[in-house]
Amino acid sequence: MQLREEQERLLKRGHRSFPLLRYSFGRFLRDGSFSSRVSPPGAAGVNLDQERRQLCFTFEPQINTCDDFSDGGIDWEEILGYPSVTAAYSLQNIATLVGSRNEDTTVLFIRADAPPVYSLHSEVDENDETMRLVGLGHGVYMPAGCHNLMLAFSSQSDADMFIYACRNHHHLRYSTQHHIRIYDHTSSGIPVGKLQEFYSQIPYKLGFEVQKAISNSVLIGMEILSLKECILSLQAEHGDDAPEIFRCFASELEGRSASRTKRHKPRAQRQSSQENLPSLLRRVTQDFVREHQKPRPLLAPPPQRGVYLSYHLILTPTRDILEGPFPDQSNSVLRRYGHPECFLRVSFQDENRSKLHREVDCSIRNLLEVRCRSTLLNGCRVAGRQFQFLGYSMSGLKEHSVWFVTPFKDENGKLLNAQSIRDNLVSRALFNLAN
Repeated sequence: MQLREEQERLLKRGHRSFPLLRYSFGRFLRDGSFSSRVSPPGAAGVNLDQERRQLCFTFEPQINTCDDFSDGGIDWEEILGYPSVTAAYSLQNIATLVGSRNEDTTVLFIRADAPPVYSLHSEVDENDETMRLVGLGHGVYMPAGCHNLMLAFSSQSDADMFIYACRNHHHLRYSTQHHIRIYDHTSSGIPVGKLQEFYSQIPYKLGFEVQKAISNSVLIGMEILSLKECILSLQAEHGDDAPEIFRCFASELEGRSASRTKRHKPRAQRQSSQENLPSLLRRVTQDFVREHQKPRPLLAPPPQRGVYLSYHLILTPTRDILEGPFPDQSNSVLRRYGHPECFLRVSFQDENRSKLHREVDCSIRNLLEVRCRSTLLNGCRVAGRQFQFLGYSMSGLKEHSVWFVTPFKDENGKLLNAQSIRDNLVSRALFNLAN
């Protein structure tokens, strides 16, 4: 009782920051261990912002003097001199706090459902300036799925007080695990180019599903490359059904990940969790084939006219989110050129999936430069295919949504790209005006 009163007294002093000995951004692996991917050098602390209902990790970056960039390839000299970089987690996006049982109890893990909001605070000519970032630096992207955070407090009393504030003041869920192994993967990431090279070797529809599994944090790049031969065999044996089979495989994995914190699992689910990835893919394939061999209704609904399957890319400040394919209403461009899989709907959104907008006390200039302008000018790469900006509709523009296209050949064998399609549309519009 006396300890609790002392904790309450100290917490009432105000906006307290707890210093940290170690810290790392990363992700939880399938076996419950933690993969440390980004450990920026500098002095760091963590605090709870009661007014904004945020958990804030703040650090003052230092120069990385190692030539091999052992912190994951980030050149921290680029942001040297700024007073502080902050990663702010909305409390509603924190799934649980995870502590170690019977081990180092000063270590705490933040398991989050969404990335934090990164910002940089500096003083320029005696003026305070806060700027949104795409990661922990200008143009520095965090690895996919690495929005969980490991915190090592400087003392046991600090760890206890922080956990007490999270649980009793903000009602965050707290759990403990017996042994949380931490792997240092700061210099072992799979290059994005190597993954895109593999995607380009398989049909676009299957490549889209494979890349979507990474963007949704269902699989990591190392696992995709370990499944390379299995995925190639899946395409060779099942052809047009391969994308749907892989989608079922990813859904099975996602369901297992969602139930990883349950203590009591059905026997079938425990057996499923023990399967390795190739075995699980084979089982899902067999289940899919068995299900589709069943007799189908004689009166199947006729296909809808003017409806196509739409592929979506959503660009947030920190993530590339792939969605679809979804049934959508066709338009004049798609009806004229066909090949709907070569058209991509790209949307720019904030982390909470709302429209990105400027704030009174925080600039989004860096986000507009790095995420929006760069993508519109240079295009984007999805499933191993290069997409370029094509155009937009007025209704889509209101939702910050535009169209991209990857080059394809028409029925006459002519290669069409974004520029040639725009030229054809302009020529046709001028012809209609002249007549």
